[in-house]
Amino acid sequence: MTKLLALILSGPDEKMKVISGLRVAQRIKEMGGEARVVFLADGVRVPLEGANDPDFSAALESVKDLESTVCKGILEQMGVQIEPLELKGFNVDYVGPILARAAEEGFQIVSF
Repeated sequence: MTKLLALILSGPDEKMKVISGLRVAQRIKEMGGEARVVFLADGVRVPLEGANDPDFSAALESVKDLESTVCKGILEQMGVQIEPLELKGFNVDYVGPILARAAEEGFQIVSF
């Protein structure tokens, strides 16, 4: 079984790269594999700002049934107030341990 973790490092200004990563993850799941998504670096801006863009909105909606995590550490560095932050369908957590666990579980980590 294919196991993929799509590591979204690109921000909203690299729309095609981000959407490609989200679509690949969704397609892996549709084909019977296991897929996860992690938003790190500029990628954390995608779930924050994506609801205002129809292309991002559709792509983000398609991965809400996957284990999707937005990096809490990057959000904190950006000054985003975490407590009232609600990103429906996305976990907000520190991703170092998540990446390590995925590697231990045999996930291929592909960055977009």
